[in-house]
Amino acid sequence: MSGQQQTVGAPSDVDDKAKRLQHAFDYWAKKYPESFSEVAPNLLLEAVKRSEDKVELDKLESWLIDELPREDFQVELKPPTRMPPDKSDFNPEVLDYARYGEKNRAWLDTLYNRFIVQEKLDESGTDHRRWRRAIRDQYIILGVIASEPEGVNQGRLVRTLGIPVNEEASRKYAANMVRAAKIALSRYANEAGIEGGLFKPAKGHGVNRVYAFKDNSMRKLTYKWVMSLSAGELIPEPLGSQD
Repeated sequence: MSGQQQTVGAPSDVDDKAKRLQHAFDYWAKKYPESFSEVAPNLLLEAVKRSEDKVELDKLESWLIDELPREDFQVELKPPTRMPPDKSDFNPEVLDYARYGEKNRAWLDTLYNRFIVQEKLDESGTDHRRWRRAIRDQYIILGVIASEPEGVNQGRLVRTLGIPVNEEASRKYAANMVRAAKIALSRYANEAGIEGGLFKPAKGHGVNRVYAFKDNSMRKLTYKWVMSLSAGELIPEPLGSQD
């Protein structure tokens, strides 16, 4: 065996195989565009799911749900430059899980499992600063939307996340973060068996795009749960009444 030969499965082999498959995809996409367009989304989703990269999976799902916008979802985006301000005098209100029925408990248990158990936080979430950015952003977006009966626009969500929107790259980052978080939160709702989804269809465009809960009782319950954790200090005061 030549010293220049590569063992099977070496990085160079994998890269070469990926390039040849990419060439084949490009060829058949042009030759059979209609049938290729039908099967390609599922192939992409399956490939990214196997990578176990949840950030990239959320980005891909957002892109597919938005019907393949021309903006490149692989663009290098600028992350937030600062953290949302904390409320130093915030005191979480204990939530009595026992008072809720099966349907509401399923949602509360799903939230607890996702934000506390899977992130290995203590029961009251007092060490929420250990959250990964994506999880923290999901929590903030959930809390801010739940705080407003009439919904909240994307501009306010972005400001609460601490993302500057004075540059094109930052605006793309902000829009992508909100979409990805909303998809993830909707997935949690499906896991909890919430019929019809968690949110109303979003209305408007850009910073004026409004996100709101479908069901007001579910909104109130979610807001109570969010504010029962010490991480509630990350959620700004509501602009309107909770009723």
